[in-house]
Amino acid sequence: FYSPYHAAITLCLNNIGCTLDQQKKYAEALHCYQHPLKINQKLYASGHPNMAYTLNNIGNILCQQKSYKDVLEYYHQAFNIRERFYPFEHVDIVDSLNNIGITYMEMIEPKISHNYLQRTWSQY
Repeated sequence: FYSPYHAAITLCLNNIGCTLDQQKKYAEALHCYQHPLKINQKLYASGHPNMAYTLNNIGNILCQQKSYKDVLEYYHQAFNIRERFYPFEHVDIVDSLNNIGITYMEMIEPKISHNYLQRTWSQY
């Protein structure tokens, strides 16, 4: 058996959160993502791609709830972690830039949105 603070537990909880998100059970999904985030913070104080995955998922839920300032906080944290681990053309970097750009678009910040989306597009 795994300890309660094992990386495999975080992946399972993230998958459950994704399932709840697809079922539009956003509050339950958000609650489900909080636990792996705490575990990842304990396991990887300086960040890890698994933590970025969880942060991005929390951002996705908050985006559904239109909490855009909070969304940006989580998306930027995910981007900063991914940027340390992956090359710039990695799909997760592009995904983070796209998420940030779309969020700024939703906030009616076209210039900022354009900058992020242009960086996304330059990867293709």
